[in-house]
Amino acid sequence: MFHLKSLLHPRIQVGSTGLSINLGGDTRTKACICFERLDELTDARNELLSICKISQSKYLGPKGKRQEDLLLVGVFDFRSIPEIGGYLHLYLSSQYRDYQPKERGWNLVTLESHPLVGGFQGNKLSAKLAVDPDSHPIVSNYTEKPGTLLFHGAKPGEALNIAAFHANGISYSEARARDPHFSHLLESARNWFVLFAFREKELLDQETSRILYVCMTEDDFSNKAFGKCQLVFV
Repeated sequence: MFHLKSLLHPRIQVGSTGLSINLGGDTRTKACICFERLDELTDARNELLSICKISQSKYLGPKGKRQEDLLLVGVFDFRSIPEIGGYLHLYLSSQYRDYQPKERGWNLVTLESHPLVGGFQGNKLSAKLAVDPDSHPIVSNYTEKPGTLLFHGAKPGEALNIAAFHANGISYSEARARDPHFSHLLESARNWFVLFAFREKELLDQETSRILYVCMTEDDFSNKAFGKCQLVFV
């Protein structure tokens, strides 16, 4: 059994990765569930996880902060998870790279009882465990299922710190993280966790090294307030 109690739900953790690994300590800062895009196209009505690139999305959602259309890029069937009990829809602005990191309005996560778009065509996603390679000595030597772990520099701990800052409208920096005046924000990061993550390149027609983390607080998760998610690139 995973010692990743802050990550989504144990059935997703074990069922999707099949791993049993204990990183010790506050695991939420060391690991997260990461979705990897497969080459196979699928209909989101028949698959648990589906995503498409921004350039390929034809599904318009609400307006962004700059009155541009947000595009539906992901549909995630989490009906089997009682704490969610529906379909998460992920919307992004095609202009998201032009926004300041702390700005809101370039993304939206909604919970719906059914897919809002019939026949949403996207790529299948495979759920894996992304581990910060610096988090524990055993990670670099872990070879039981090398195809399951993703060693791509995942930094969920840093993502949670950034999310806590951005939720309060404050830009994050390492200097501010060391500043005692902002210690309360770092403390509040303990209440955040990574719902899931994926590589930015899954959204773009180009290679990038960044990872997009969908973060939220434990309270918002309990209240199904997915609209309060903070999306963070690291």
